[in-house]
Amino acid sequence: PRPSPSVPAVRRRRQARARSHNMLFHRRLVLLLSAIVVVCGYPTLPPILEFSAAKPPPFRNWKEILIEEPRFLDFVANHKARALSLTNGAFDHLPNLLSGGLSSGPIAKSPTGQIVRIAAAYPGLDARPVHDLGAKFQHDDLSWVEAVVDARSMILAEFGRVEPGCSEMWKSFNTRKGESFSKATGWEHLALTDWFRYTKLAQKFPESMELLLDIVGTERRLGPRHIAIARQRPGSGIPEHSDLINTQLTLHLPLQVGNGDAGIVVNGEALEWVEGIPLIIDTTFVHSTYNRGTEDVLLLLVDFWHPDLSLDEIRALRRFYAANSRV
Repeated sequence: PRPSPSVPAVRRRRQARARSHNMLFHRRLVLLLSAIVVVCGYPTLPPILEFSAAKPPPFRNWKEILIEEPRFLDFVANHKARALSLTNGAFDHLPNLLSGGLSSGPIAKSPTGQIVRIAAAYPGLDARPVHDLGAKFQHDDLSWVEAVVDARSMILAEFGRVEPGCSEMWKSFNTRKGESFSKATGWEHLALTDWFRYTKLAQKFPESMELLLDIVGTERRLGPRHIAIARQRPGSGIPEHSDLINTQLTLHLPLQVGNGDAGIVVNGEALEWVEGIPLIIDTTFVHSTYNRGTEDVLLLLVDFWHPDLSLDEIRALRRFYAANSRV
């Protein structure tokens, strides 16, 4: 009789068969993907930006993200101590909406009137409710905003073609007061970027995304929240609140205002939304929205890094935010 093969020989044969099957599977997968590309073409989405290709790795200790910038070191110290020299009596004016609530750290009112989460308050940035387009900053300017304004008609036209297929994708913001409260405010948005990455919706807006990323999609500018299209429903509005983090500003560009009285109140000043007229807002100042008309208001929102931040500070903040999701 033939001798039985040894256990190692049997194991080697099985491993060889498994490798052969894996190679055959990979060949078939490559052929399938190649066929899809030939038939459908490559995706129309602009190429991923170099700096957004991968999430910054978490740091193992504070020294890994420290830079020789005094105000960034102060920012880190504030976060570690969860304390900052701000005015007392802050809790007599808490905003109605506290995303994350007090569990993410105490909130205070600064001498400038900003409502900030203490652990996320960055020192030394120009603090005013609304910034003029010609304002001077330490490291950048707002000259790029005009190029976004010039693209308004194109963005609105693409939205008109795409939106019927996105009717189920509008999102309300999250608050500790629950979904019913959020929906009652009448504010919804379609996020095209989120924390330096495209959303699935971005693929539906290739023309707008290509242009916007060419203008604002740089490491210097693209902020940690959103590029988004938002709408304020008629007869509704968001109550007073603060977004709590002062390292970014927000562009509001009204795309379509309709027939009504609509706008935003920032630090007590009412600013009407006018089609094609941009507003640059610091959302750490208490603000609210309103739409007293009978039609939706459509807005383009662009969150961008505060122009007083240096590129080194922005890079350090990206690592900080990537490693600390509670801020």
